[in-house]
Amino acid sequence: MRSDAAQRVEIHEVRHEDGMARMRPLPDGLPLPAGEAVELRPGGYHLMFIGPGDGFVAGRSVSATLVFERAGELAVEFEVRAIAAQSPAGGHEHH
Repeated sequence: MRSDAAQRVEIHEVRHEDGMARMRPLPDGLPLPAGEAVELRPGGYHLMFIGPGDGFVAGRSVSATLVFERAGELAVEFEVRAIAAQSPAGGHEHH
């Protein structure tokens, strides 16, 4: 994944282990098994825009490109929303 709206974009996963939520990057990408749905959502698989630029303003959109191993590239638009209140463990200053 890439976007001109940030220095880099990473795919991360949140796993719940021993009563703790642990986030880790997926440097090899997100597996997309044939015929199965994979959901991006808070508290699960999600995208991290590291070093976001000035374009991240609520109500605007940012462009990105999803890169698939076999299907090639897909241009997408993400709606920027205001940051919702989160628990201290859920907040990440570089989102």
